[in-house]
Amino acid sequence: MTQFKHMNSKEGKGDSGIQLVGALRRVYNLTPRPLRSIASPLIRLYGYYRLFLGLKLKLWIATGDELSSGKPLSILCAADDRNPTNRGWDAIRNVNYLLELACGPSFQEQSLGRAWLWRIPKMIAENAQGCSLMIVQVRASHRKLLRSNNFFYIPNWVFGQVDMPLDSKVMKDSSIKSDLRRIRKHSLEFEVTRDSKRFDDFYYNMYIPYITKAHRDNANVITYDEIRATFKNSDLLLVTKQSKPIAGMVIEYEEAGPRLWIIGILDGDSKYIKEGAVGALYHFSFLYLQDRGFTSVKSGYSRPFLCDGVLQYKKKWSQRIINTSRNWFALKIISYSTAVEAFLKNNPFIFESSGMLNSEVFVDTEKPPTLDEITKMDKQYFHQGLCKLFIFDLQNGNSVE
Repeated sequence: MTQFKHMNSKEGKGDSGIQLVGALRRVYNLTPRPLRSIASPLIRLYGYYRLFLGLKLKLWIATGDELSSGKPLSILCAADDRNPTNRGWDAIRNVNYLLELACGPSFQEQSLGRAWLWRIPKMIAENAQGCSLMIVQVRASHRKLLRSNNFFYIPNWVFGQVDMPLDSKVMKDSSIKSDLRRIRKHSLEFEVTRDSKRFDDFYYNMYIPYITKAHRDNANVITYDEIRATFKNSDLLLVTKQSKPIAGMVIEYEEAGPRLWIIGILDGDSKYIKEGAVGALYHFSFLYLQDRGFTSVKSGYSRPFLCDGVLQYKKKWSQRIINTSRNWFALKIISYSTAVEAFLKNNPFIFESSGMLNSEVFVDTEKPPTLDEITKMDKQYFHQGLCKLFIFDLQNGNSVE
């Protein structure tokens, strides 16, 4: 057993393939239009080849102690480690995120080689070796190849939208009222700019420090060039304290409307967060966009786990979930144990079934949950845009919806 090594999108065997695809695209864009018909099939053929390679997944067992129970937990994992990109399809990083939810950053791995995606169900029987859970990182288009209905299909990311003006009930929420009090207490204000120097300052002194401190090895850092390329269609909203910028939000204007894209806090300093900088970014962004005549704004992506701080924070602004990423966690419960039950109870999630998004909450009670308890869970875990809330009782195996 060796200590598990976190991989990022700049590591692994996928780099050369990504660079080749990028080079081909650049050549294609520089090629005169009449000649593109020659290059286009070659690029498409290479893309299909890369997609085919992505069907043979790395297989390994991750072992650690489940965070809340302290009991040992072994998870059989499968992911394509050879085809990362800069747009969230870094399979190893996504699996690491889920493993850290279960065991924290300290877990070990045992490599089992590689397996074709359609052989995964058989590999569970052959290689489970005491594993209680299985995680497969899979593309939406490949899910049928698992040939099993016994997986929870959980999106890597969910996307939300907030309608404006905000409902009066939203503004009466105790958490939002607390945000507004901190904004007033610390005399926070805002300004909007497209100045390139101020953008550079935001990227290097706000965005990078904030995201790396918040997410450590699993930070999905968007490159400078990628953000800079969209800046001509974006605004940079800065929260200021005594005329000093302490936080920023990039608002990108897409064809479908504005999107709250990325945020940053000066030096990643938690002091500014405590003073209300994050709440100010959202509050001022809504005011600014509403003043410009927009009636809705995309609130960006969040992880699909219902206790996730970002998802919960956006929920209080009356976020409605409107879409998911194209990449999914396929989660299978192989056997129940104290560690598995603790993980499930502490990490309720959004999952897809029959084309609809639902939320799944696990409880462990001697008696069925009362109507008051169900109402409380519904208020805490159900999000606009979802179809149903399922409550699964781990003691008797019953499910309530």
